[in-house]
Amino acid sequence: MRADISIIVPVYQSESTLLVCLESVYHQEGVNIELVVVNDGGDAARINDVCASLPKSKTIETSVVDHSQNRGLLAARISGVEVATGQFLMHLDADDKLMPNVLSDVLSEMRSKQATCSLFSVLEQVGGETRPVSFGLELGNAQASPQSLLDRIYASHGDDWLWHVAWNKVWDREKLSHVIKNLPIAEHLVMYEDLLISLICMSNLSEKDVILLSDETFGLVYVRSEYSVTKRVKTHKAIVKNCRDTLFVIRYLQQNLVISDEHRSNVAKMYEHMIDKNLPPLWMLKSYPKDFLILLFLIVRTVKIGYVWQKFKTQIFK
Repeated sequence: MRADISIIVPVYQSESTLLVCLESVYHQEGVNIELVVVNDGGDAARINDVCASLPKSKTIETSVVDHSQNRGLLAARISGVEVATGQFLMHLDADDKLMPNVLSDVLSEMRSKQATCSLFSVLEQVGGETRPVSFGLELGNAQASPQSLLDRIYASHGDDWLWHVAWNKVWDREKLSHVIKNLPIAEHLVMYEDLLISLICMSNLSEKDVILLSDETFGLVYVRSEYSVTKRVKTHKAIVKNCRDTLFVIRYLQQNLVISDEHRSNVAKMYEHMIDKNLPPLWMLKSYPKDFLILLFLIVRTVKIGYVWQKFKTQIFK
């Protein structure tokens, strides 16, 4: 079977929601799907049982890629891309679910417009409430260039997540799989891997590549988990890990993104904003002085020292 699209589903500590996620893939009609489940050091037996319980399908082929230990979300996404063979590529998190039959519409539009990437709106579920999250386009749908998307991400300082997350996008696999495969696999990287993937992929496209944006198509239900790694954490180990992840991504982007003078200020603010969300608190200086000073050195090396002083001054005098 020649797959129209490869869907990569990384799984770690999300086995309880995996069946609902995969069933949403099986509810897609009119499209041949290669479904790649990446077990990132989780419960292999449970994941295999979930996959085995899915109905037989002539249009969906399911396989499992196993990591012997947890390697992080970026490594899991890359492992899936390495075995993918479909014409298009999509990332889908194991606690989210696709809307019925959305893929046939998205792929049809991409083929008719010869698009390299398509972004769709989502329904965000927090607790028992669901709300639509869209791009705010006046016309409902639009075409854009890669640079215009980069402009939008930079202008929002990376904080408008709908534009840069990995899981509301369908990519032309043949154009971009080599870019994703060559991304650096830092040890257990989970922070800002979405931003890293989107910025590097967009920056590797030409202005001739067409990007589709749709406010009218709600492609999936995004479940905002209370265990999300992007939420502010207070344990020493988690603070150090998140800060190191953030600095790794910033350093890689600094070395690999070509930034015009027009966007240099916004990109600098984006990096500062990323650090601000994961800045080590001053109590670490007393309890874990070595880790605090190492992180402080890395932060100062990454952004201007004046910015760091302003942030810590706020903690001192608040």
